Amino acid sequence: MARRFAAPARALTEDSLRRVARPLYTRAPSRRVAEFTKPERPQTLLQDLLAYLAEKHFGEATDLLGVLGFGVTIWQVMRARSAAEHANRAVLDVKKRLASVDIAMELTSAIALMDEIRRHHRSENWMMLPDRYSVLKRHLITIRRSSHTSLSDEERTTIQSAITQFTMIETQIERCLHNEDKSPNVSRLNSIVAQQIDAVFEVVIAHRGRLQN
Repeated sequence: MARRFAAPARALTEDSLRRVARPLYTRAPSRRVAEFTKPERPQTLLQDLLAYLAEKHFGEATDLLGVLGFGVTIWQVMRARSAAEHANRAVLDVKKRLASVDIAMELTSAIALMDEIRRHHRSENWMMLPDRYSVLKRHLITIRRSSHTSLSDEERTTIQSAITQFTMIETQIERCLHNEDKSPNVSRLNSIVAQQIDAVFEVVIAHRGRLQN
């Protein structure tokens, strides 16, 4: 009995093995295997284009590279020019700022000289006054002629008025020094000086306000 059923069992077993083993040889590669073995493509469209032109049209590829290089050069030049213009503007701003600070110092010195001149008037120190007038006018002329400041036309007119007034006072004192019989009117002179001090001080306040902004 055992020998009768042994052969069919063995045949069935071989049949089953063939049916099971057949798909292992006929099954298509899995998607993951296909993706793993798939050749890599260039990463960018530009690389695809350059590779195609290099293979099919070498001359066109060379021309395209030349155009691209020229475009990059133009971009770099424009970028450098923009940086240079920005640097020039920064330098001009610094120069204007420094000039404004210098003018503020000139204005302060001018007011201090006016106060000194007024004291000399009271003491009737006529011999030393012409030199002080000349120094004061140099300060005022420097302020008026400065081209890097934010002084308005009205403020420049105020400075010019002060120059004119002190020029007239200087001329009067010079005449008095050559004619000892005629003494200057101290009260009138100091009234003119006081008016100029007030006017120039208004310019100082306005100028300092602009420097702080």
